[in-house]
Amino acid sequence: PNKLESVLRSSAEAGKPFSFKPLVLNPNPLPPNYSPNLRPKSDSSILKQSSANYFSINYIPSGSSDVFGKRCYDFPQEAKAVFLEATRIWSEHITSPVPIEINACWASLEGATLGYSGSQSTRNFENAPIANTYYSLSLANALAGYKIYESLAETHITYNQNFDWYYGIDGQTPSNKVDFLSVVLHEIAHSLSFFGNVWYYNGFGGFSDDYPAIWDRFIQNSVGTAITSVAQNSTAFGSMLTSGDLWFNGPNAVAANGGSLVKTYAPSRWAPGSSYSHLDYDTFNNTSNALMVFALSRGQAEHNPGQVTLGILKDLGWAENHDQSPNIDTIIDQVTSVNTPFSLEVSLLAG
Repeated sequence: PNKLESVLRSSAEAGKPFSFKPLVLNPNPLPPNYSPNLRPKSDSSILKQSSANYFSINYIPSGSSDVFGKRCYDFPQEAKAVFLEATRIWSEHITSPVPIEINACWASLEGATLGYSGSQSTRNFENAPIANTYYSLSLANALAGYKIYESLAETHITYNQNFDWYYGIDGQTPSNKVDFLSVVLHEIAHSLSFFGNVWYYNGFGGFSDDYPAIWDRFIQNSVGTAITSVAQNSTAFGSMLTSGDLWFNGPNAVAANGGSLVKTYAPSRWAPGSSYSHLDYDTFNNTSNALMVFALSRGQAEHNPGQVTLGILKDLGWAENHDQSPNIDTIIDQVTSVNTPFSLEVSLLAG
């Protein structure tokens, strides 16, 4: 992941920074009292969806590469079915006039990385709520009301084929398997602007391209110092990123958290892709808001986004889908395919 992040930082098109967010395997077993975090009134019929599904999935063909340069293999049919279910779940919570296009890759990754996602961002677009602030393309499109960059997918997600995945959607994940639906839901959430636009190196830190993301506009420490007020490209900024004292202060997230600021993950040792853009692990793991912590254990199932995450997304600018019990249409296979390969250079320089 560190190597991939360095490639993105050096290769991303100016004006559209690229986020990189992995989800890693937690080597620790689940506590004895763990119970799956499932959605209320969960629809157990996979491959069924409402008429309001705001996602379009492109499965990268075997032999082509993802946006990070990783070789892709055939995406298993059972994994595609779970992916479709994940988009249906998110479509129950957010609305957009523009379908969110996802390029999905099935790859062989090293180490404990279960999967990662990347999303380009843009600023000062039509109807942008805050000037000089980066929004993921999916959120920017939703706010603008049209697809801003016609040639660009809104997000890129890659999954590691080297794990023993559980493809069920019932939350009954065996203790020796990894719940695929949880991982897909997590990475899609990052594509919705659930990430900050910061860098850290040798104790220094700042905003990439010198502008904050919409996520950054809501981050402060416990004494009320906003991260946007800290000097750029400084050790003061770097110290704040590794302080263990960073909190999301959006009103909807705070209300969902019982009136308290929402603690984010800011370990003393910077973890590229994990630090800063997740909920705090010790605070939220094994709770109903565990989907957006940085690691997932074998046997763990997180199918409910959680009220804190939904509050964060509302603060970031997403409109809620108030149709929480949508009518189910006939079975729709929404799977589409990429007709031509794409590479790191082509995808990042397009548009």
